[in-house]
Amino acid sequence: MNVDVGTVQLAATVVTAVCGGLFLIDAFLRRPDLAGRYWALMYVAAMLASIAYSIWHLRSDVSWVGRAIGHAAAAAAPLYLWSGARAANRRPRTFGWLAPIAAVAVLGAVFADGPEADEWAGAIVLSIAVAAGALLAALEFRGGDLGGNPTARSLSIFLLFAVGYSLLRPIAYLIRGPDEFVVTWFGSATTGLGYIAVVIVTTVTIVQMQSVRLDGSIGGRADRRSLTTEMLDEASFEALARDQLDRGTYHRVQLVLMDIEIDDRETLQQAYGRGSVEVFLAESTASLRRSAPPGAVIGHASTPGEYRMLLPGPSIEAVVERARAIQAGLRDLDEPGEVGVTLTASIGLAGTDAAGYDYDELVAAARRAVTEAQAEGGDEVVVAARGEGA
Repeated sequence: MNVDVGTVQLAATVVTAVCGGLFLIDAFLRRPDLAGRYWALMYVAAMLASIAYSIWHLRSDVSWVGRAIGHAAAAAAPLYLWSGARAANRRPRTFGWLAPIAAVAVLGAVFADGPEADEWAGAIVLSIAVAAGALLAALEFRGGDLGGNPTARSLSIFLLFAVGYSLLRPIAYLIRGPDEFVVTWFGSATTGLGYIAVVIVTTVTIVQMQSVRLDGSIGGRADRRSLTTEMLDEASFEALARDQLDRGTYHRVQLVLMDIEIDDRETLQQAYGRGSVEVFLAESTASLRRSAPPGAVIGHASTPGEYRMLLPGPSIEAVVERARAIQAGLRDLDEPGEVGVTLTASIGLAGTDAAGYDYDELVAAARRAVTEAQAEGGDEVVVAARGEGA
């Protein structure tokens, strides 16, 4: 397979510029969260790599510099992808500092080989860095909140192929050297074609995930409530909940955070399609609003089908009964979408007596309780034990 390297590099540069520009414009309009900012850095790194590689192939007098910068930026990109996925999954640490460290390591490897080295200068360190970043990203896209998104799981499979290729590349070079077979199948041209595929698939996936996660709010100008459900969005819920918790601290009032997650959303989507799932979620949202007591703060979480409610809880037992009433209300919905589906929900409760008045710790405790409820088979109510928010 003989492919002109210059043509492939031109195509890669154009594709990266278009895809990166599309995402950055989308990110600017949406005012992204931490995950979106990491992914924006990934595209900046990818575009820098494409420009540097173009200089490498077009300007022989500065090709060494272009190769060094391109390799460094290419090493950082998959690690920023991973950090963004961790942020989207609400991990406590995103390890965003690993990307620049990997870039510096690859830069040093290229410099160590010197300006007279061929296209394989620093390639072994680069391949290892790219494989590690892609593997971490693939695993992260299969877990947490992102794991419930079929598009994210598809990207994780695609990334695993990229991991395999990135590992085979240095192995082939170390065993055979830069012979015709290695240059044909693992050289710059073939790698560039794979790079184009990765950029396109990643862009489609991330833009779709951001649309779902950020609930389609453009430039922050959308109503703070969903236009169809009149329920607070995630950011507004957090702001109001933090205010309630701050005042609850002063008055020493017991508050309970209820994390509600509709069960088997993935199975429903596979069985009935996305459109029907949206009908189910609209029905469940309406039911939750009816079930919420006056004075409760209720809103969407980042994942469709997940809700949060903050309400006064003079006793945790009373809130448990309220949670069971919410579950009963969902089960009693009259055939949502007219397809005879019974909706159930796993509910996690975290009270300020157990987890304190810190919003993040309260959410973390409630999320752990939800996970435990799901592990018990779903349609359960679990109360976070004392100290689980720490």
